[in-house]
Amino acid sequence: MPKLITIILMLPLLCCSEVQQFKPIADKKTEQIELTKKNTENTEIGLENKLKNEYKKKFGVPISDFELSIKSVYFNDYGSDSRSFLVTRTATGALAKYRNSELDLELSVGEWLDLINTLHKCNVNKWKKEYGDIGIFDLLNGYTWELRILSSEKLKFEGNKQEYPPNWDEFIKAMNAMEARIKKEGSAKLEAKLKAEYKKRFGIPISDFELSTTKVVYLRKISVTRTTTGAYIEYSSDDLKQKQELSTDEWLDFINALHKCDINKGKDSERWALRIYFLSKDKLVFSNFSGYPSNQDEFQKLMDDMEKKVKKKAGAK
Repeated sequence: MPKLITIILMLPLLCCSEVQQFKPIADKKTEQIELTKKNTENTEIGLENKLKNEYKKKFGVPISDFELSIKSVYFNDYGSDSRSFLVTRTATGALAKYRNSELDLELSVGEWLDLINTLHKCNVNKWKKEYGDIGIFDLLNGYTWELRILSSEKLKFEGNKQEYPPNWDEFIKAMNAMEARIKKEGSAKLEAKLKAEYKKRFGIPISDFELSTTKVVYLRKISVTRTTTGAYIEYSSDDLKQKQELSTDEWLDFINALHKCDINKGKDSERWALRIYFLSKDKLVFSNFSGYPSNQDEFQKLMDDMEKKVKKKAGAK
């Protein structure tokens, strides 16, 4: 009995001992969190001071609170060849990504300042949230545009292509210039990489058709889209929607197989629909006519393999 009483009396001491053992660990984690938070705040303060100095040097006036608070700018001009890009501020300037990372490009601090200065001059923070009535017809046919700005608050502006905000011409000129820059220099960087990887993988130079292909859409059900890190497959049916990332090698295997099918020399067909998109020229569309193209069986197997790959990730049959 005395032994049992001793054990009971020791329990609070043991519990206290365990708490004391874990307390230093908890304190250390709290210190790490606080240190990380402080480092982030110091980095942000340092970056803002840098932007203030560079802006004053570049434009001769102090940077506005609106410009200084901007973290990212997203623009989407919906249409038959929908274009979109996201520009995110970094410690060295900004990173621009075109159409879901199909292309990317690092921008200097000066280029970031040019972008936010244009937004400031266009008074976008004073725009209305919507311009024109956006109906289902506008959405389905791509007759809309959208601008999102992440700053001290999240700003979103959108409209149809019948009514625009003030200073639109100056704004769209800057957006067009940004898109052109990303497409020109971003594609040059990516294409140099693809040329080298293709030659290493297949022992021959990549064809113009393979190099310029950016997206393949088949039967409006499956699409394969090139990115800076490879590609991604998107599959959509009544019972399954799935996305699967591909490596650069897998993308090269896909376009090499597509090229071998001579699909760009095929005829249009009413029984299947294929669209091939390129970065800087018109897309190829095969539809609404009779007959099958040459190498249809080989092409069908290629697309079936892509469908199996994306379904495998979802665990679907």
